[in-house]
Amino acid sequence: MAESEPEFVNKKWKMASFTLDAPIDLDGDNKPDSNLTTFPGDCYQDDSIIFLPNGQVIVDLGQQHCNADEPATKPVYIWRFNKATHMLQLRDVANPDNVLNWQVLVNESQKLMVRMDITEEGRSIKSNLVLTN
Repeated sequence: MAESEPEFVNKKWKMASFTLDAPIDLDGDNKPDSNLTTFPGDCYQDDSIIFLPNGQVIVDLGQQHCNADEPATKPVYIWRFNKATHMLQLRDVANPDNVLNWQVLVNESQKLMVRMDITEEGRSIKSNLVLTN
């Protein structure tokens, strides 16, 4: 019997929230930021990602493109999921040495919640990303 795919495969995911455990001033306003949900800017707010069964991660740039020359969709990562450890690895297509490791906390049909380390100003900060469809 074939192994079933994770719940996150073949769904169009949009960012619902992106938060940091340890706030840091990212925009230079001398106020620590912990909620990064709106940080990417308006042109990213309608973007979504799709984890394809073949291991590709496609970004759909929605209606608001940051750059008019960008294609509507583009492959950005290759994904691999370890069900035993709940680790989702994303390898950058353009730069294969750039690898993101996401610990999957919630893997449901309507919600994907991951925990990851991000590096800002030379320090590693735990963060939580919630995607919904």
